[in-house]
Amino acid sequence: MTRLPGPLTVNLADELALFRVGMAHLLGGLAETVTVRELAAFAELLRQLDEGPVADLVVCDLALIPRANEARQALRQALPPGRLVIMAVSDRPEDVRLAVSVGAAGFVLKTSEVPVIMGAIRLVLAGGTYVPARHLWETGERKRDRAERPCIVSVHEDETADPAARLTARQRHVLDLLAQGMSNKDIAKQLGLTEGTVKVHVTSILRKLKATSRLQAVIAALGSGAEKDNRR
Repeated sequence: MTRLPGPLTVNLADELALFRVGMAHLLGGLAETVTVRELAAFAELLRQLDEGPVADLVVCDLALIPRANEARQALRQALPPGRLVIMAVSDRPEDVRLAVSVGAAGFVLKTSEVPVIMGAIRLVLAGGTYVPARHLWETGERKRDRAERPCIVSVHEDETADPAARLTARQRHVLDLLAQGMSNKDIAKQLGLTEGTVKVHVTSILRKLKATSRLQAVIAALGSGAEKDNRR
């Protein structure tokens, strides 16, 4: 796989030394020059982020992040936007919401195949976002079967309602593919649509979710659940 241009600096936070060694080896293949700072505790990560230098990417084990709101806020404030990838052994909806609440641009299971892990990291480095598609709809009280049902939206709809519920089944499918980093052209091919039709769907998705970018749209689909977790 083509290596990224220029040097790359990564903060890798995980309490397991063996995992850090394995991930450091994989991350070393991302660019010609890769510096991996291995950190074994949350306090070490915050200290590194505070003292610098600024990392191009932060990869952190979800289990390392304290559940207290203060800890989440400290991590979110210390991180430059779009540079955090959370890795976890569980993909429960509450785990994904926690990742979103600290500003993660990527959420990846540790049990994923190496190409999936590295593909997600490359996507985040390119300015995209990676969330397992099924978790776009498995947040809060939403269930997967709800994503398969069309939703008729009234122009007088309550603005406090769940924004994702305003999407049609087709728009939810398009958003699933956006979350996987697909371009409009790729989505059109996947769904058997014209690229122009996909653009219309994307524009409608951004409007309904009050988002200005694809990343914001994906995060908005998880946002209500993240806010609930932050209030606990």
